[in-house]
Amino acid sequence: MGVMSLSEIMDKSIELLRKYMKSIVAFVLLYGVVWLGGAFALTLISIIGVLISREAFIYVILPLLFIIGFAVLLTVNAGIIKIVGQEYFKQKVDAMGAFKTAFANFIKICGLIIVITLIALPLAVVLYALGRAFTSAFGGIIVSIEDYNWGIVLIIFLIMLTMLLAAAVIIGFISIFSFSVHSMVLEGKGVFSSIKRSYQLVRYNYWKVFGCLILFYVST
Repeated sequence: MGVMSLSEIMDKSIELLRKYMKSIVAFVLLYGVVWLGGAFALTLISIIGVLISREAFIYVILPLLFIIGFAVLLTVNAGIIKIVGQEYFKQKVDAMGAFKTAFANFIKICGLIIVITLIALPLAVVLYALGRAFTSAFGGIIVSIEDYNWGIVLIIFLIMLTMLLAAAVIIGFISIFSFSVHSMVLEGKGVFSSIKRSYQLVRYNYWKVFGCLILFYVST
C-alpha cells in the first residue's frame, strides 16, 4: 500500500471502523466494565489521600491519577489498534484478544506518558511564559482602547487566536509521538523504542500526520 492522501486516510478509517464495529464496541464495553471497578477504587484512594494529607494528594496522588486516567484512554486505543490491525496482519482478533493486549500494555503506556510528559515540560514552560506575556499585552491594549465594546471584541478575538495557536503547537508536538502506541501493540516495542519508531514513521510525512490529527479533532 502506498502513501495515502488525507481524504483516503479518513475514508479508510471509516471503512475499518464499520468493518470491525461489533468487535470494537464489545471491547470498549468489556474494558469499561473492568475499569469501572478500578475507578471506584481510585476514588476511595483519592478521598483517603485528601483526608490524610492534602500535600500528598496534590503532589503524589493527583499526578498518579492523571497518568492512570490518560493511560486508560490510550489502552482503549491500543485495543482498537489491535482489532483494526488484523486487516493487515491477517490475525483474527476478537474483543477478548483486544482486552488482553490493552491490559498487557498498560504499564508500558504509563511509562510512555511519563516520558512524553517530561519531554513536554520545556514546551509547557515556554507556552506558559508566552501566555503571561500575551495577557499583559492584552491588558495594555484594552486600556488604550476608549470604546469599551470594541475592546471586548478585540480581546475575545486575541484570546481565541492565542488558543488556536497554542492548540496548533500542542497538536504539532503530539504528531511526533502519534505512532508510539501502534509500535507497542503491533511491533511489541518498549517505551523508548516506540517513541523512536514513531519519530521514524512521522518525520518524512510530518505535515500529513499533523493534518490528519487536525481533521480528527475537528470532526470529533
